[in-house]
Amino acid sequence: MAMDALSCSRSRALLLILLAAAMPVPSATELQRVSITGSVIECYPAPAPASAPTNATNATVFGATVLSLLGTLPSAAAPTGFASLHSGGAFARGLCFGEATPPECRRCLSLAATSLTSRCGANTHRRAGIWTDGCFASYTDANATTAREDAQRQRIISVPADARARNATALELKRLAAVAQYLAPRAAASGKMLAVADAPTVAWYYDKRSTVRVLAQCARDRSAAECDRCIEYSARVAAACCWGLDPWRDGVVAAVVGFNCYLRFEVSTAPVPLRQRIGMFVKDNPVLIVLLGVIVGVPVVGGVLLLVQKMYYRWM
Repeated sequence: MAMDALSCSRSRALLLILLAAAMPVPSATELQRVSITGSVIECYPAPAPASAPTNATNATVFGATVLSLLGTLPSAAAPTGFASLHSGGAFARGLCFGEATPPECRRCLSLAATSLTSRCGANTHRRAGIWTDGCFASYTDANATTAREDAQRQRIISVPADARARNATALELKRLAAVAQYLAPRAAASGKMLAVADAPTVAWYYDKRSTVRVLAQCARDRSAAECDRCIEYSARVAAACCWGLDPWRDGVVAAVVGFNCYLRFEVSTAPVPLRQRIGMFVKDNPVLIVLLGVIVGVPVVGGVLLLVQKMYYRWM
């Protein structure tokens, strides 16, 4: 009788272990989104010294033309998400990221253009660009991309306040960069010069499963070869170890920005259903299950395993 009671007690303990390994974590939320906060601004170079009246006059005319182009840019770009304008010796470009609606695109570029002119006066700078969470705007004195613009990249990231601050591993970053490189020729060949792919992460945890949405996008006034090369370079920058793009932190959003392309990583984490967690635990811990079978009795464990195996293959 004592042995029967001990066997029953151990059987209950086994079931509690299996269930405890699969209990849900209350903090997990589905597909939450966090925006990249702040903006990145690049202003250069200063014009020729304004000591000569001609230089001062040219700078004033250029500045007035840029203000006019930037004022028109939001409405011009809103319908399709992109516009490239020029007048005289001034050029302005606007790109809205992803599938922004016309009102969203117009509002984003209006705010970006205002910030750009206040921070980089066209009378004092011949080229400038601004990247916000939703769009990019720039002005230049020539339509060709300079070597400095071609090489310019910045990595920006936004992490929820309650997330642990830690860097992603080199392996994780290389894997996400590989997805971005896969998207480069597809973005270059598409009509909108935009491509998106979801990269499921390796399920190290039973309670949650993460997906990183990778978006690659180019300015549509550049050639397919320029677009491909631009995204490829951004992918290499994304792979540089180490920065805080961690696929296991809920709601992480990161981007690599440049003058001709945009690369975004957005992490969404969803809870794993209880039935799948039980199956994953049993599948990944066969030695533990065998040891427990020896301790509490093979018939009891065998019955539990048959039931769990049937549930696992049915629900997976």
